[in-house]
Amino acid sequence: MYQSNYHRRVFVPKLVLPILLFLSFLLDGINNEFFSSVLNLFGFQILPNLFLVFIFYILRFRLKKEFNFYIWILIIGIIFDLYFSLSIGIYLFSYLISAFIMEFIDKKLENKIYNSWITAIVGLTSFYLFAYFGILLISHPNQTFVQYFIFTFIPTILFNTVLTYIFYKPALAFSYWLVP
Repeated sequence: MYQSNYHRRVFVPKLVLPILLFLSFLLDGINNEFFSSVLNLFGFQILPNLFLVFIFYILRFRLKKEFNFYIWILIIGIIFDLYFSLSIGIYLFSYLISAFIMEFIDKKLENKIYNSWITAIVGLTSFYLFAYFGILLISHPNQTFVQYFIFTFIPTILFNTVLTYIFYKPALAFSYWLVP
């Protein structure tokens, strides 16, 4: 009995969490392709970021010690860069910096739901600001910062925050199942 639980405790998270991270990356691409007409209404552009939401869940539920978390962020960040921006660095560093910021804030705050909300908003904000300024350094963005802030940044942060809290309880239950 003990050995069976040990294998579940050690091997299942090392297998399941990277697969789920990669699936969240794939779902980001699928959402952007298939739901772009729904997510771009009245001039507002909403960018769902399931990968960053999943990073938040891993940090919030203390699952990062179960596998090589930052290595997987590096790998998927490089793939994300090559797929979306055709240069390496913008999303890679944006994801890493956002993960470090969310981890730092999560360690400092108590384990309460409104602190989760603050952590998610700060992580999403840091990601989208670093991504915008990274694109600004490499090329000329198609929006000014004020346009980006009003028409993309605010709706995206609101959408991803709501998405984070719709799936918060199921993700918490899954984390208890994953790591008994």
